[in-house]
Amino acid sequence: MRSDRYEIEEEQENQEKTKKDFGKYKKIAIIIFLIFLAIFCYARFIEPSFIVIKEYKVEHSLINKDYDGFKIAHISDIRYGTTINKEKLDHIVKKVNDLNPDIIVFTGNLFDEDTILNDDNYHDIITTLSELKPKLYKYAISSESDDENDKYYDVIDKADFILLDNKTKLLFYKSNSPLVIAGLNSTNPDYSILENEEEKDFYKIVLTHEPDYIDNISNGNLILSGSIGGVLNIVNPLFKEENATKYYKEHYSFDDKELFISNGLGTNKYKLRFNNTPSINLYRLYNK
Repeated sequence: MRSDRYEIEEEQENQEKTKKDFGKYKKIAIIIFLIFLAIFCYARFIEPSFIVIKEYKVEHSLINKDYDGFKIAHISDIRYGTTINKEKLDHIVKKVNDLNPDIIVFTGNLFDEDTILNDDNYHDIITTLSELKPKLYKYAISSESDDENDKYYDVIDKADFILLDNKTKLLFYKSNSPLVIAGLNSTNPDYSILENEEEKDFYKIVLTHEPDYIDNISNGNLILSGSIGGVLNIVNPLFKEENATKYYKEHYSFDDKELFISNGLGTNKYKLRFNNTPSINLYRLYNK
């Protein structure tokens, strides 16, 4: 039989071991908490304030040589009132203008459905976006969130954008061979606008807010899409947006068309970004 003294010593040893284990697990828990806190602070306060310029060279046989070096600046998902205010929008406009683009395209989500804006906000947006100065034109389409805001179309018009919801335009520049600029409305996309036989031999740029719509685009060469690609990007984006679940990387290449997806500039209602830095895209066109 074991003595009472031995049992007491064993119990004390077990208590000491339990205390040490608790201290070790407590330290691990604190470290994990601090790591998650640091990631949260970075995702909430640091990364959303960054803006990167992503430049791409786009080549195709349908691009007339007269368009070599033609520059397209692509912005998307401003979501004014989330992490974008007037000061940040002023900064975005300056960065876009510094690129000296031939045209500027906006692929939707000027507004966020969970953000309430007042008249002063709308005035600031119009005033600032009016300062975007491409050599030629500014084109825009609407997202579902924009469609639900009755101020969107007034803002786009007063900021001197050409609205391309289910419309196409021919752009002539230094050549008798035009570029076709087409836009799809997010709520009710009309793909038939891309089937004009008279435009089949021209290079066609298609604007959409929904990258997954590309599966329905059989007649387009350069598809430029919005959608921020998910709030948090670990291996793949988490919390993907509707109609951006199949295609979410920055670039996809197909037989005769390419898809580029903007990271966007604002955030959703959670105001978080991790490994998904806000971006302005710049494309340079060349004959191949």
